[in-house]
Amino acid sequence: MSKSPAMAKSTRSSRTACEADAVVSQELDQESVGSEPLSPVRSEESRRSRMKRLILLHQLSILSISLLTLQPRNELLLQAFGGDTAATSRHIGRGAALVALSDFIISPSAGAFSDFYGRKPLMLLAPGIALPLKLATALMPTPAMLMLDRVLGDSLRTLGGTTMAYACLADLYSGPAYAAALGQLNAASGLGLVLAPLVASAVMGPSGAHPRRAYLVAALLAALHLFVGSFLLEETNMLRALSPSPATAASLASSSSTDTSSMGLASLGDASDRRPTLKPVWTFLRLFTQGSRLRMRAFLLALHCFVEGKVIQDQASMLQLSNGWGASERSRWTSSLGLAILVGGQCSGYLLRWVGEHNFTSACHLTSFLAFMSFRRSSFWWGLILLVLGQQRRLISSSWVVKEASDTLGIGKGEVIGWIASLRGVAEAISAMLFAGALRAATSRGTPVNAFLLPAGLVALAEFQRSRIALHDDGEELRRQTSLQGISSLDDGRRISAACPGVVRLRIPPRSPREPLGLGLDLLDACVPQVCTVARGSFVDTYNATVSDEKRLKVGDFLIEINGISGEALIMADLLQSEGNTALEVAVQRPQEFSVSVSAHGAVQSEAGADSIASLPSGLSLYIEKLQAAELLFQGFNVKVDASSPDLRQHDRIVAVNKVRGKSEQLREAFSSAVLRKEPFNLSILRPV
Repeated sequence: MSKSPAMAKSTRSSRTACEADAVVSQELDQESVGSEPLSPVRSEESRRSRMKRLILLHQLSILSISLLTLQPRNELLLQAFGGDTAATSRHIGRGAALVALSDFIISPSAGAFSDFYGRKPLMLLAPGIALPLKLATALMPTPAMLMLDRVLGDSLRTLGGTTMAYACLADLYSGPAYAAALGQLNAASGLGLVLAPLVASAVMGPSGAHPRRAYLVAALLAALHLFVGSFLLEETNMLRALSPSPATAASLASSSSTDTSSMGLASLGDASDRRPTLKPVWTFLRLFTQGSRLRMRAFLLALHCFVEGKVIQDQASMLQLSNGWGASERSRWTSSLGLAILVGGQCSGYLLRWVGEHNFTSACHLTSFLAFMSFRRSSFWWGLILLVLGQQRRLISSSWVVKEASDTLGIGKGEVIGWIASLRGVAEAISAMLFAGALRAATSRGTPVNAFLLPAGLVALAEFQRSRIALHDDGEELRRQTSLQGISSLDDGRRISAACPGVVRLRIPPRSPREPLGLGLDLLDACVPQVCTVARGSFVDTYNATVSDEKRLKVGDFLIEINGISGEALIMADLLQSEGNTALEVAVQRPQEFSVSVSAHGAVQSEAGADSIASLPSGLSLYIEKLQAAELLFQGFNVKVDASSPDLRQHDRIVAVNKVRGKSEQLREAFSSAVLRKEPFNLSILRPV
């Protein structure tokens, strides 16, 4: 089974990836010493390591603020309900469902917000709200106030803590390196699960006599986090990191053959055209509608969310209450669960490199299944040992979905992770109801522990889905290897080769796995990829700084040939991602802009989605997908080229409409206005020639 399956030969309708990022397979554990200055790559790795440590500390603190009041909340609820464990369990179940609903509603918009404004504001929002909330609950611990603290506190802990930490790490890493970083994030969460309950037990005193004190300690920690985080937390937003570096931007501006304004680069770093809007709560469903690869991975992630650690912890807590466990014993079990997550998170990176993604996920499924069966036998302590690995089950599925969705849909990683949070919220809400029903059914038969047959069955289904993904990926790898044989020309009739006028040959040196490629590609044209971003501090940016202007790889370049292969954008992207001792011979063509005069006439009946024009995933321009009798179809109108003007062609990029430039949204608006006037107007076109 391939460790990192490559993409199969594809057409535009089957895949619209927007980025060909390198996989950073490991970190630099030691920074350079002595008087030698750091290379740009080593400096970038040091920066990433520093930022990752701050993200892990942020996660530890935010989680601790919440967990410090977990057991005290249960004690206060027991006091408020006069010792009625059934009423307390119902309150806990309703709180879990409301937290999940809140995550579901807020997360899509919050993810888009973080793509625009950055991750740091949302990261600081969590302690900012927790501070007054914990103080108010300490003063007035009524069931309503405890519910408000649970819903608002846990929702913001998820949004500002886990979700933003996922987004920050996705900004810094990709592929297996991202999964390994998520393992370290799990370890930080596990450390919080170990320390916070122990501190809470010590603060509450013998037999949990003073639960309000834990709320005061949580408020103090929130105040400290808010103050220190304001100074130390750094922004990781990839929208800024992916904008061209000053050197690259200057070279592009000075190049006579590459007009950056024609590519809309003036607005690439200007977020005014990407302002976030309130996203419908159902947008996460796009994870299940955009191609089989993404759908299969999203379904696996959904199954993992159904057996999320937080859900299992709530169910175990209910059964422990039913079995007469005291507050101190439950605190020790929660701390032990955190220790299991901590150990598993620390080991996950090594296991991933040793056994690969699929085998690692399969092992997580097996140990999870055995753990749930141990819980069914009331062996809660033995089950914890198995959860050392079992609790890491979501690392790979999360990494797969973030990569596949951002590549396929061309949206920010923060928004994708917001969708994942919505999916997790829906799954947790449904699973809370399913588990409650399973617990009632099992209790009515006198065996409440049989409720754990439900998560055991879900994990078995997840393993079946993982095996389907493995078979699908192996089939794609076989088709890819077959497609590599005999590729020499484009498959759609275009005659583009390295011998065409204006083609420049570049020699890209070998790249270490430690070095991020930093190259974003538009792959909507399945034959000719186009460079859409060059990241600061990346391998390509460093290469550009060492060569003359004509030998640089620039934003807007069309990639005509890589190591003798042309006409297969996905395979060419795979070659760019490869690292080793072999240099890459790359033939690129600088974009040349020309004007085409067109006019709209005759409204026609058309089916939805029949327009000839699509937006490139990067948003840099519009893309002509198809022509009908040499005419464009746009919003129900025929758009015809004037007789004296150059022809339009399939695969052309539209970078301006009547001299209006900008991102694809602005170009669509200008195109729509021009069409409605039914007067001749001009299109500025780029194409590889």
